[in-house]
Amino acid sequence: MRTITTLLVLATFALGCDDRGGEAQGLADKQDVSASVASLQQARLDSTELTIKAVVQALEMYKVQHGEFPTTEQGLQVLVDQRILSALKGDAWGHPLVYARNGGKSFTLNSLGADGKPGGQGFDADIEMEY
Repeated sequence: MRTITTLLVLATFALGCDDRGGEAQGLADKQDVSASVASLQQARLDSTELTIKAVVQALEMYKVQHGEFPTTEQGLQVLVDQRILSALKGDAWGHPLVYARNGGKSFTLNSLGADGKPGGQGFDADIEMEY
């Protein structure tokens, strides 16, 4: 019986917890995972903001060349067709950016956030650039 008890204690120790600290260790692990996920999401948010800024610069270049921003129908693909961008890059969550021209002199460029749906809060919130 003593051998079984010793094996159980060793197995519990090997898993990184014991009767006194197992819950605390599990909670710490969950907090580490939550912090890592939040850091990853923040990095994706930062990356998406940089992508939007780069696309805005490409749209400005298009306007200099053509006198106006692309139509909503032309969309961002025209930036690739005109060789202003080498490729279209979506947001860091893998969703395409949403472009709409507001008249000839302004536009809106959006990422729909982590969930890819309009609206939302936190990392699911839209990232919008109105120019």
